[in-house]
Amino acid sequence: MADVPDPIQRAADRSMDLYDVTTWEPRTRVDRFATRLYRIVRAVARWLPVVVSVLLLYYELTFGLQSAIINDTVRLLVVLSIVPAFLLAAFVWFSDVTTNEPLSTLVSTFALGIVLGPFAGVLNLLVPLAILGLVAAVLLTLVDAVSRAISAGGLVPASAPDPITLAQDLELATASELPELEGVMLIVVLALFFYLVVGPVEETIKLLAVRVYAYRTDDFDAVVDGAVYGAVAGLGFATVENALYITDAFQQVGQATDLFGNGIVAARALAGPGHVIYSAIAGYYLGLAKFNRDHAGPIVVKGLLIAAFFHGTYNLLVGIVPGAIAASVEGLSREIALVGFIVVYDGSIGLFLYRKIRRYRRVYRRVGASEGMERAIEAERTEFDPPTERAGPPRQE
Repeated sequence: MADVPDPIQRAADRSMDLYDVTTWEPRTRVDRFATRLYRIVRAVARWLPVVVSVLLLYYELTFGLQSAIINDTVRLLVVLSIVPAFLLAAFVWFSDVTTNEPLSTLVSTFALGIVLGPFAGVLNLLVPLAILGLVAAVLLTLVDAVSRAISAGGLVPASAPDPITLAQDLELATASELPELEGVMLIVVLALFFYLVVGPVEETIKLLAVRVYAYRTDDFDAVVDGAVYGAVAGLGFATVENALYITDAFQQVGQATDLFGNGIVAARALAGPGHVIYSAIAGYYLGLAKFNRDHAGPIVVKGLLIAAFFHGTYNLLVGIVPGAIAASVEGLSREIALVGFIVVYDGSIGLFLYRKIRRYRRVYRRVGASEGMERAIEAERTEFDPPTERAGPPRQE
């Protein structure tokens, strides 16, 4: 909806001063103080997660992972584990048909992806606790309301079942089905956790790594830039996540060389590209939102929903499908099935991302956007150039 002026603004003469009536601008000391305070609060709100995550990362490195980080082999394994993710992020960067993004902004986004990683881990723990607390509070309120209604009206439920008898009947009736039932319930719980917590939390944190800095720079000047910076943020997130997993495994096994045997390095190398793909998708929609301000909020939410769904689906299926495939195909190991599943799944989602970038490239070239950008750059250069010669009156012959 377009902004509609106040009735006074529509009727009043434009020369009339309507300050603090229907218009406003910082004039007084209080106005200027309020403006500065708003800017401070907005900056604090934007950078608070970064500061908290820096403290968490410092704690991890100082008290939990210091012994592993100083190990040369562990550092090498962390670097090796992010090679696939790095190559994928480089491919997304290379696919950008517009101007190349400056290295300084890319590095800053990568660093923010690393810094914000521990904050996502904390939220993955706190969000389920908050949800459980909310559900428990609602249930207790309902139980209290029902008990008060029964007490006030003297109501007694007819044929109320005995809980002990009900449990015994359930055990006798479904004794052979309980393991399968427990498995189904476990899958349901994991699905809720991955779709409602892990996916949304981690994709939001990675998008925040783009939003707090790169999004606000002049370098972010095209929709497709969102995919580039999103991929780089995902690379940073995958780097710190791999480092935490590998160093934790090192503390358990005691020998860095044993990390090859238990497959932790290979597993983290396979998990990294997914982070790049999902956050690049969310980043693309962030870029779309930047150039469609009227619908920016819904666009960002759409991108996060898509990325979180792909992320949650991967987390859920990666623990189920490889084992099922290995069990159904004779002679196929679970490790091979795992690699095959990840390649197929990430390849499918990567194709989704690639088609978006390819469509942008095609339209960019079809409308001649590169020529328009070159003209804009040339105009910007010549606008402030001093004249090469002074104009004077026509020379008399």
